[in-house]
Amino acid sequence: MKPTIGRIVHYYVEDAHKQTSGMGQGPYAAIITRVHSNVIVDLMVLQPADVRHAGSVIKLEEASEDSVSYWTWPPRI
Repeated sequence: MKPTIGRIVHYYVEDAHKQTSGMGQGPYAAIITRVHSNVIVDLMVLQPADVRHAGSVIKLEEASEDSVSYWTWPPRI
């Protein structure tokens, strides 16, 4: 699938201690707000009590070991 504006994805935080908002690891529902490439997007992350912006988030398959966060497609059920 190709990322496009308005699609829902899952957002994960690999190390919750690196985040100032105190988020857990995830997954969190997120809406794509900007597409930089097929693997890098901007997201609006939906948390239980807040909505936050996450910019230039890389897709899981392309993320490096030191990536703080990443996105992936939700599983098909």
